[in-house]
Amino acid sequence: GIGIDMTEQKRTDEVLRENREKVRAVFDSTFQFTGMMTPEGILLDVNRTALEFVGAGREEILNRPFWETPWWQENAERVREAIGSAAAGKFVRYETELQGVGHTTLLVDFSIKPVFTSEGSVSLLIVEARDITKSKRTEEALRESEARFRDLITMTPDIIWQTDAGSRFVYV
Repeated sequence: GIGIDMTEQKRTDEVLRENREKVRAVFDSTFQFTGMMTPEGILLDVNRTALEFVGAGREEILNRPFWETPWWQENAERVREAIGSAAAGKFVRYETELQGVGHTTLLVDFSIKPVFTSEGSVSLLIVEARDITKSKRTEEALRESEARFRDLITMTPDIIWQTDAGSRFVYV
């Protein structure tokens, strides 16, 4: 008989398994939506945050064209064009709305980043979407407040001025 010492192989397999578990834990724990797809737009993996937003399981989403997944019910053509640009090596980024489970709508900062091989060809596309709904609503509320203030100041028949701590006029 022949005996083969598998100790080193078993140690290597264990380290690889632990590393895969760590990467999966980080991937699934991020607050933003993150995924990976082929340059052709086939979804290879997506994190738990993105799946929970649309109320889907990995088996329903993976190995499908990304533009056919539940996130893109409204903007399938635009995301398909973005995938084409990213597959050609361009970083793509824009703001868009995503529809989630229970009629949830988020405004997101969406991006697709190509990953290149050492030869320079695109091997993978990383897709991310960051929820910017709250900050956009805050910006809009600030614009509305500033507009009301500006209207109040410009429509009053009285003279209004503002000075700084050194008694210099900063607004009249």
